[in-house]
Amino acid sequence: MTQTERYTLRLLWLECVQAQELDGDEIYLKLGDLLVWKAHPLKMHDTPQTDKQIRAADFENGRVLGREDWRDMDDFQASQFTIPIMAGEHVLYLWEQDVLTSDDRLGETPISIRDESHGDIMVTFNRDGARYQLKYRVDGAWG
Repeated sequence: MTQTERYTLRLLWLECVQAQELDGDEIYLKLGDLLVWKAHPLKMHDTPQTDKQIRAADFENGRVLGREDWRDMDDFQASQFTIPIMAGEHVLYLWEQDVLTSDDRLGETPISIRDESHGDIMVTFNRDGARYQLKYRVDGAWG
């Protein structure tokens, strides 16, 4: 396979292992400059205490893990988490939104066609006091 081939990024799972902020993190994912997902109005927290906090997001099944159990994700569209990519290497970023200061980049991982044969890939973002785990898969040609 070459770097000019098309491929698909499939987001599978995101889990908060350690929140940066005491009341939870306003998390969002971007592929380059493209906003892929945001937790808002929910906040991600390692030990959810309110209905507005979640520990994990299951992008495959359209659900979030709150303080008591799994519940359906609002406005879930599976296609939102299956992202066609024309070619080349890209970067997937995990951000935490801040109102009064600039947003915190909690981590990033390169995405490319080279990941196609690796199956489910788990990466850990560990920066600025936060720790998150993301699981994704890269599939070959689309369309």
